[in-house]
Amino acid sequence: MLDWYRNNSPRFSLSGLPDASLTCRHFGIYRSMFYCWKSPFDSKRLVSLENKSHHPKKKRRPGYSSELVSKVRELRKAEATYSGKKLRPILLRMMAQQEVPSIATLGRLIQRNNLFFRPDSIKLRRKRSRGAKTAHRIRKPTGLNASGPGRVVEFDMKHVYLVGSKLYAFCAIDVFTREAAVHIATSPSSRNAVTCSRMVVQRFGKGVAFVNDNGSENIGEVQAYLSSQGVRQYWTHPRSPKEKPFVERFIGTL
Repeated sequence: MLDWYRNNSPRFSLSGLPDASLTCRHFGIYRSMFYCWKSPFDSKRLVSLENKSHHPKKKRRPGYSSELVSKVRELRKAEATYSGKKLRPILLRMMAQQEVPSIATLGRLIQRNNLFFRPDSIKLRRKRSRGAKTAHRIRKPTGLNASGPGRVVEFDMKHVYLVGSKLYAFCAIDVFTREAAVHIATSPSSRNAVTCSRMVVQRFGKGVAFVNDNGSENIGEVQAYLSSQGVRQYWTHPRSPKEKPFVERFIGTL
């Protein structure tokens, strides 16, 4: 188009240049589009017709300080798996007098400053060993139904917030009769979960199937106790509260 305008346009304007209007009519384009291509055109540099960068001339600068970057670098070197969600509460304690950015800003800080380090091999092995333990968990069967009382019991823990204190309610409910057992404790430990498990075994018998989620209170002493009593323990899939709907509904009522 520009070559035709320069070489083949028979009419010239008062300035001695080819007529742009005739060129636009020949190709059926608007004059604004023609000048959009003509302004950057250089016959010796065809790269002049390529798209230019649309980046702003003045980019937004990050609002965090270099001190914050150094703190995040130290924490990431100590624990390479810490994300912005884990780092923010730690930074709030370390830098109480300063403003700590949001979780998303901390994530961008890590990427912009390339704060990626190799994780500790010892901690990584421990994490893998915990993952190996979870692999042996027996998931809840699809067709597990309660054909009578004392057959299937769903178990879960509920945080109870009071003025100035925080308690934990270990709840178990019979799927068939809707009979429930609740134990209130001051800590979400596995030892306190065993107390509620004893209540369940004493009330519903050892032939009950125990269905719980993947919380830390359901491993350790609880697994050992249920195994010693011959009680079957089933685990729901991660992030699947609908696999134990009766205890979730009971907690909502509680």
